[in-house]
Amino acid sequence: MPGWRYLALAGLVTGGMLAYAIAAVVTGAIRMGDVRSSLGRQR
Repeated sequence: MPGWRYLALAGLVTGGMLAYAIAAVVTGAIRMGDVRSSLGRQR
């Protein structure tokens, strides 16, 4: 099934984004308060 290849690729990309975000929060590069305040300003 050729569709499994794209599903696996999407899973890998999503997993990588999640791992990057978690590492950024854990190391202190991103603070959740900063993220919330920046999202609040856009509305």
